[in-house]
Amino acid sequence: MVPDEEQFAQWVNLYGSRIQAYIQSRVYDSATAEDLTQETFCRAWSARNTYQEQGSPKKYLFCIAERLIIDYRRKRRPSFFDNNEIQSAFEPVDNGESAEQKLVLSENIQKLYSAMKTLSDIQQKTLMLRYYGQLSFAEISDIVEMPLGTVLSHCHRALEKLRGILGDV
Repeated sequence: MVPDEEQFAQWVNLYGSRIQAYIQSRVYDSATAEDLTQETFCRAWSARNTYQEQGSPKKYLFCIAERLIIDYRRKRRPSFFDNNEIQSAFEPVDNGESAEQKLVLSENIQKLYSAMKTLSDIQQKTLMLRYYGQLSFAEISDIVEMPLGTVLSHCHRALEKLRGILGDV
């Protein structure tokens, strides 16, 4: 079934923010995440005539996003992310909290970021797809092209490692 403009607009509304959050969690830059999110939907729209419903459109879009992230990282590989890029990706949203609450949140986010850096790339990817993308483990398995049991194992190990590092944070 070829998606029409209305159906495609629904995809953007339903999955756009999740895809952008996932991409930002993997590239650490909000402007780049926005660009890659837009490119994800541009590629999906360009390929709409060959699209065949074989699962959820969410999984299809996350597959496109994941491939764009891989391409982006390959291009960026020689350089490392500087702390300013990383910090801007994890800045807390201003929602009227006190300065003390913002400071605690910022410190916790920094601790989480540091803990996430200790995970392997596949563990990070699995957690981000699960919690930012809100994908099922079966969908994650398809996206990362690994058996379901392996994906479950990576997620479990990642969570255990984070619990060990972060404790009660």
